[in-house]
Amino acid sequence: MKNWVKVLIILIIVIVVIGICLIVNLNTNNNSENLEVDNLPEMVENTETNTEENNISENEVSSQTNTDSTNNISTSSATTSNNNGNNNASTNSNSNANSDTNKNSDTDKNSNAIKTTTNLTKSELNEIESYLNKTENNGFVSPFNTYSNPNEINLHVIFYDAFTLPQGNSSLSEDELNAYKATGRPGNTDIRKVTTAQAEQRFLEKTGEPLTNLKSRLSWVYLEKYDAYYTEGGDTGMVNVVALSGVKNPDGTYVVNINAGDTNETVTLKKSGGNYLFVSNIAK
Repeated sequence: MKNWVKVLIILIIVIVVIGICLIVNLNTNNNSENLEVDNLPEMVENTETNTEENNISENEVSSQTNTDSTNNISTSSATTSNNNGNNNASTNSNSNANSDTNKNSDTDKNSNAIKTTTNLTKSELNEIESYLNKTENNGFVSPFNTYSNPNEINLHVIFYDAFTLPQGNSSLSEDELNAYKATGRPGNTDIRKVTTAQAEQRFLEKTGEPLTNLKSRLSWVYLEKYDAYYTEGGDTGMVNVVALSGVKNPDGTYVVNINAGDTNETVTLKKSGGNYLFVSNIAK
């Protein structure tokens, strides 16, 4: 056989083999593609399942994170609240302590003030002296009017000059003057007149005590029609008063040494607004 024939046969054989291989490869690829297509729904389902699981896991993690965050916030709030409560309690405690300290300090000051007796200044003595020399007050320090309490005050002395009629006897009506004379009094000197209401008001104003037993304590003529007491005289019971010295006691009273006329006395007063109340008047 010739060489070219042999070569031709070999080529034919090679071509056939190659064709067979191509056919086999093609079938294999087709089967693989069909397998992949068939498995595609399952793969998609698995992918979705995995995605959902991942989402669930992420949600759980997120939920847990939020829960932890909430717990942390609650814990932080509770801690802050407790701290604030403790701070407030501490502040209140300090405030109460300061308040108690201030109260104690004020109490100590008041206690010290109460225990202190002070000498009256020259200005205070001058003020009291001027007060005692007024007509309405002078009878309370008269040498003829000494007392240890207001119930012992001589009403005749404190009213005698204080209730002299401002325009003399002409201040009385004719009927009133005649009623007075009808009691056996001459009525030819200066008449003094004080009504019950005036007497009670003046006594309370000057002593701080109510006036009791007026009729038995005041020996003037009483005319029931006018509810008033009368007496007369041409003299005066006024005395010149000089305030010598004095002290202010812890109880608020003023004890003043005075010279009334020719008599040395110790008068005890209590301040009431811009006035003084008479407590006692003792001759030395």
